[in-house]
Amino acid sequence: IRITDVIPDDVAFLNVPIAGGLPVVLDDGSPASGLVLAPDDLAYSDDDGATYSYTPASGADADVDGLQVIPSGSLPSGARFSVRFRVAVQ
Repeated sequence: IRITDVIPDDVAFLNVPIAGGLPVVLDDGSPASGLVLAPDDLAYSDDDGATYSYTPASGADADVDGLQVIPSGSLPSGARFSVRFRVAVQ
């Protein structure tokens, strides 16, 4: 599974931990997904999604314009999950 999200120009990605030390959180639904999210499962872009090799600065980083979440594990049929991260409106 690879989830890609575009970060609009008028917000800054908040590179601060939400839970588990990560700025992005995977919340299991019901039934649970069984997916796991680790730091290496996150990738950031600063070139409109051409590449995902940018390392965001701590705190609010307006240069992040794309986020990829690539959790490990397999998603069982009917399982649900959501992904959360924070941004600051500029």
